[in-house]
Amino acid sequence: MLDLLFENKLLNIIPEERFFRDEPMYKHTTFRVGGPARILVSIADGEELKSVLFLCKENDVRTYVIGNGSNLLVSDRGFDGVILELGSSMRDIELDDGVIRASAGALLSSIASFALKNSLTGFMR
Repeated sequence: MLDLLFENKLLNIIPEERFFRDEPMYKHTTFRVGGPARILVSIADGEELKSVLFLCKENDVRTYVIGNGSNLLVSDRGFDGVILELGSSMRDIELDDGVIRASAGALLSSIASFALKNSLTGFMR
């Protein structure tokens, strides 16, 4: 349940400057559509992501993880839960023994450019 107690617990994990109530989702999608998310938080790293997901699960709160908001449509009614937006600090891309390792927030175009720069071909899951 999204109440003041839950919000305070969330604010113990996420700094206030990355915590948004009733955030219009059109600001976070490339199609520029969507009603408000009850709460949107910008996630800085994997530990925050893990902590917020655990808190939401523990409190039976709906969650949805987004990256850059491309190919994302949000209802005009919004989202009654917590949107976890992967921040720019979660866009690391590195080469590990011929394999690209990319953080969850890495843009596909950035990964493709990185692959080209390193003379790598093909994408795999």
